[in-house]
Amino acid sequence: MSAEPLTGRGAPPADRAPLLDALLAYADRGVRGLHTPGHKGGRFAPPRMLEALGPAAFRLDLPAMGATDNTFHPRGCLAEAERLAADLYGVSATRFLAGGATQGLLAGVLAAVPEGESLLLSRIAHRSAFSALALSGAVPRYLMPPSADPAAAADLTAADVARHLDADPRIRALLLTRPSYYGVAAELDALREVAALCRRRSVLTIVDEAHGGHFKFLPAGRGPGSAVDVPVDLVIQSPHKTLGALVGGAWAHFPRGSRLDPARFAARLNLLQTTSPSNLVLASLDAVRQWLHGAGRDRFAAALPEVSALRATLAALPGVRLSGPGCDPADFAATDPFRLAVDVSGTGADGPAVERALRERAIEHEFCDRTHVVFVLGPDDDRSAWAGLVDTFAALPPGRPGTGGHGSGAELPEPRVRLSPRQAVPRPTEAVRRADAAGRTAGEVIAVYPPGIPLACPGEEVTAAVLRAADAAAAAGLSVHAADPTLERIVVLTD
Repeated sequence: MSAEPLTGRGAPPADRAPLLDALLAYADRGVRGLHTPGHKGGRFAPPRMLEALGPAAFRLDLPAMGATDNTFHPRGCLAEAERLAADLYGVSATRFLAGGATQGLLAGVLAAVPEGESLLLSRIAHRSAFSALALSGAVPRYLMPPSADPAAAADLTAADVARHLDADPRIRALLLTRPSYYGVAAELDALREVAALCRRRSVLTIVDEAHGGHFKFLPAGRGPGSAVDVPVDLVIQSPHKTLGALVGGAWAHFPRGSRLDPARFAARLNLLQTTSPSNLVLASLDAVRQWLHGAGRDRFAAALPEVSALRATLAALPGVRLSGPGCDPADFAATDPFRLAVDVSGTGADGPAVERALRERAIEHEFCDRTHVVFVLGPDDDRSAWAGLVDTFAALPPGRPGTGGHGSGAELPEPRVRLSPRQAVPRPTEAVRRADAAGRTAGEVIAVYPPGIPLACPGEEVTAAVLRAADAAAAAGLSVHAADPTLERIVVLTD
């Protein structure tokens, strides 16, 4: 895998999409394939799927072979597509991922932290970060959010990171989630200071920027800015979330000066990925990159005036406020302007009630918790949906329903780690009555999803605070992910 940006003679032109072009060329040759996949280009496809997707999707749904390159060792059209993506973001190298940001995060942690060493990570990390801990054998050290309000928990200071590094000299990497599921991001200057500290202390910095692939294309001062422009070591993004790729499409960037060996990352990635990745998903990444190299690059900036007007209209409604430190529509230094986190705690409705009202208008949100409803906006959204959004919030009853918190009406509990996830996961478990779980060691992830931030992970004590937070989520009608979502029984380690 090349660690050099795309420059010089022989580089594929940016107006090409090498992988997508290769799929189209193969399909146009009229090859009678006696190879996988079994749908044979649509000839043996289930009729309803053929009707729903159309024959073109099946013609391009090709396996890894000479004509389409190979994700394990890209050398042809896929390697060219990845070099073009690296050029777009101004980084040393980029890898395409068909398994979402989760795949890149797992590979990054495996590559950065040897077994038994420590990983410093934010507790607001996605649950896939905790899977990375279990697979890598890394010992977790947690940065707790500064606020109980998840839509405002973005402060990042070098002093706080330094305190953890001083306390545990085995920390080998820092994993940051930026932005949060609520669109709040640590400011770029703070990230730059933390990255510099980590370099001085020989600690690698990984940024989960899954929801921030579009930050690179926002005007200066009108967005949080992208972590690829800071001297961190790995940035993972999900173009399917905001840039138009197919679901599951992600990429991992190595910013210039990255200290994480791309070959080591590739070796760990090859332990995780399938030998049958979706070339449709990978080609969608290629097409997104081609579009952003051209006309698509300015679409986010062009939509900002309308987005600002929508935010201002919502912020002016009685009892409604926009969450996060960048609530002023003219100030998005720490908030994604295209992510609306609407706080309804000043109204007479909670998040699930607003969810039901929106669905009556055939509008679907990204997710809700007890006090917030979150939306992902895009440059080409149906503007009538935006109008329906305003009408829904304008019709909310007055009043205050209660307290807010971590998607559940309760503060995010600080974990009490007894065993590392790698130590805990293989151990025998049992499901016990809720009354008997307090004080035991969790044998499963208990999380409110979305956003998927765990309340407890394997190896952590099931505290009274964990149970209160889970109860509040269930009472609010939110989705608790656990073996028993009612939490009448909880999986714990056997004594």
